[in-house]
Parts: sequence; C-alpha cells; structure tokens
Amino acid sequence: MTTNRSIHDYEKRFERFKYNIKLLPNSKISLQFLDHLGALGLSVGSLVKYASHLPILFRIIGDVDLKELTKLMLSVSLLTLTQSKQSLH
Repeated sequence: MTTNRSIHDYEKRFERFKYNIKLLPNSKISLQFLDHLGALGLSVGSLVKYASHLPILFRIIGDVDLKELTKLMLSVSLLTLTQSKQSLH
C-alpha cells in the first residue's frame, strides 16, 4: 500500500508554522505574505522554509508595524539575521 504523503510532511509543518505565526505581532500581513508566495506557485517545502524564518525575523525587527518599516530598517534586520549565530533550522 502506498500513499502520496511526503516523508517530510510539509503540509503538517506548514500548518503548524502558520498557527505559530498567528500568535505574533503583524500576523495578518505575515499570513498574507505566505498566501501570496503560495499563489506565485512556490512549493509547500519552500513555504515551510519562509514560514520557519518569519518568527526569527520578527524577533529581530521587534514590534514595529510592518507598514511603517523602512528599507533601511529591513536591511539592518536582515544583516543582523544573516550574521547571527542563531540557527535558522
């Protein structure tokens, strides 16, 4: 008997990340971002990767309203993220 379920169970992981994102500030925009990526045709595995990184990025950015986030603020946050010794996986 074979099933079409992935050994990585991306669908379940994606739903878990979405649940966790709902608990964060800016959750509405974050979930819309993930929906947009899905509409662009990204695989569920890629969506899981983005969803897993969003909480870490929000910890670095803080409680800033994403609609007011400037390009410079985002660049500094992403630089901090890439230089961080914190594991993203």
